[in-house]
Amino acid sequence: MTVDDAYREGQQVMGRASRRLGKLIPGSPEDLRFRGYFGVSAEVAVQVWDMMGEHNCLPHDPKFHHFLWALAFMRLYPANDKALSTSLGGSDPKTIRKYIWPFINSIFELDGVVVSLLL
Repeated sequence: MTVDDAYREGQQVMGRASRRLGKLIPGSPEDLRFRGYFGVSAEVAVQVWDMMGEHNCLPHDPKFHHFLWALAFMRLYPANDKALSTSLGGSDPKTIRKYIWPFINSIFELDGVVVSLLL
């Protein structure tokens, strides 16, 4: 997964797939939109994805857009099923939950690795 791929996947999750990507540099409108929706930069999202792969804590049959769903869920924390479905492209809330919780658990599994890297 590259940072450019992450921006493209992010556009689809945000319902902006038909729009042309702008400049993909830190601080650009596209970067700020990604950060605002997912809570992290595309670079950080790719780093976390790679770390989950390196430490064998990716869920079974992982898809990057499901990972982005998990990030958006944690950032937005929709109040109800309708808000959850609306914020993640109209997908069924039950389907969304099926895919986001394994990723949230996977991110949590990186706790020891990330903390030990910082010390």
